[in-house]
Amino acid sequence: LVRKSLFDQVGGLDDVALKVSYSDIDLCLKIRELGYNVVWTPYAILLHEGSASQNSNVETKKKEDKLRRFAAEQDEMYRRWPDVIARDPAYNQNLALYSTQFQINVNIALANDPVSWKPIPNLLAMPADRQGSGFYRIIHPSIFSHSTGSTRSRVCSGYPPVATYRQLEIDTLFSQRQVNDEQLKTLERYRKILDCKLVMDFDDLLTAVPYRSVHKKDIFKDIGARLRMAAAVVDRVTASTEPLAEYFRGMAADVRVVPNALFPPFWDGLQPQRRTSAKPRVGWAGGVSHDGDLAVIVDVIKELAGEVDWIFMGMCPDAIRPYIAEFHAGADISLYPARLAALNLDLAVAPLEHNKFNECKSNLRILEYGVLGYPVVATNFTPYQDGFPVTLVKNRFKDWVAAIRDHINDLDETARRGDALRQVIRENWMLDKRLNTWLAAWNDW
Repeated sequence: LVRKSLFDQVGGLDDVALKVSYSDIDLCLKIRELGYNVVWTPYAILLHEGSASQNSNVETKKKEDKLRRFAAEQDEMYRRWPDVIARDPAYNQNLALYSTQFQINVNIALANDPVSWKPIPNLLAMPADRQGSGFYRIIHPSIFSHSTGSTRSRVCSGYPPVATYRQLEIDTLFSQRQVNDEQLKTLERYRKILDCKLVMDFDDLLTAVPYRSVHKKDIFKDIGARLRMAAAVVDRVTASTEPLAEYFRGMAADVRVVPNALFPPFWDGLQPQRRTSAKPRVGWAGGVSHDGDLAVIVDVIKELAGEVDWIFMGMCPDAIRPYIAEFHAGADISLYPARLAALNLDLAVAPLEHNKFNECKSNLRILEYGVLGYPVVATNFTPYQDGFPVTLVKNRFKDWVAAIRDHINDLDETARRGDALRQVIRENWMLDKRLNTWLAAWNDW
């Protein structure tokens, strides 16, 4: 029961923005905001037919239209009462917001902080995968910034309830290549109702995935339009390279280049051995999408099979299997550094096919080889032209063969080159040296 004067004072029930749902809750919250108590009593007996106003005989809209209307009304409540919904005094803060069953929140990433003050920025990081890219671009930077006390970082596998952002006082949602229908729809919704900043990261040019790549079939046919929608809805796009950032300029309000950097705990303490075989161990490591890159050196592999032991990890095309001394299966990302170090390479190769996709790729392969002290022969192409002490060659048979022979004929000098590369990576390309670039991408507005 409420006095008519008070009912009128707060504007009554909102039959415009809250035509069907939540108008009663909104009324109570408006009254409470004036300092009145909203009291529940077990002694009043009423009959309420639940959802009667949404009955098909009352509301004749199609189901899809009803769902859109309900979502809009829900979002309106989030806009009007974000703090009340996030910190309902009648709902224990240790219970989950992602469940309606009054369950204890067992998701550590979404656990409520016991403190109410915010000495550092709150970051919610959402990787697109739990493989290499998700770790290098999302998980490792956020975990490292958290460990240094630079941010309060949480890593979440999917979009949490809207109220969670307010409850946890999230400053920035840092997500990775969110381009499917549901992801884009969610981001558009967040843009309207959340006050945190939205930053999205990309590390590949998805519009130019090579036809030979096994991932080509998984790319949306309208990926260009999806990238434009994603870039337009977020506050900032981060990209791993300048050519990739250039693609997004004009689509996004703000584009930052944030180069890859290695997570120190991932690589510390690894020391491959050298000259462990009768022949020099020359190798390559990578995922299953590099058919085109390895095609560059197929004839080189055949030519040098009698002079070196070819060592491959992760992928090995059938055409070169007979010429490979050792093949090692790919490893989970948590095991990858140790497995790569265990190859004990005397020389690593990094061939790249010349195409737009590779032009936008990062120097990650050089970083991984280099941090282990592996000397490198690589294609002289954009990703590897960062001034690393590696040997760059044109994608010509004679140039590749000559460069590899130059290295294996003087293994002392080759080892020195590997040491020099490791020093450059350790001094310039670890997260402890480049954390400020990530922090600026998340926090500078």
